[in-house]
Amino acid sequence: MQSFKESPEFHFIVGEERRKITIHAGLLKDLSPPLHALVSNGLMKESLSREAVLDDVDEETFIAFCQYVYHGVYAIPSHKVDARSVLAMRSAYKSAISSNAAIQLI
Repeated sequence: MQSFKESPEFHFIVGEERRKITIHAGLLKDLSPPLHALVSNGLMKESLSREAVLDDVDEETFIAFCQYVYHGVYAIPSHKVDARSVLAMRSAYKSAISSNAAIQLI
């Protein structure tokens, strides 16, 4: 049985800052079949280049995922949300609910 340490390294380019985070591909085998296919099936361009871009994934969240992959624990990322963001989300939610209610009445 091959140790994950002997499995090839795979590079994820994560977030808006495009930070390169490297993990052992073998760790994904039992954890996530879709990610395992991405990194090791030999058919996808990512598995051939040993690199995938995840620019829509928050860097802190991906690092917490990696922590879980290696250690089996997951620390919840501390996202900083200001009051304006919360109010904007609340307003957008209320607007969506109102629009949906109007559509259902028609």
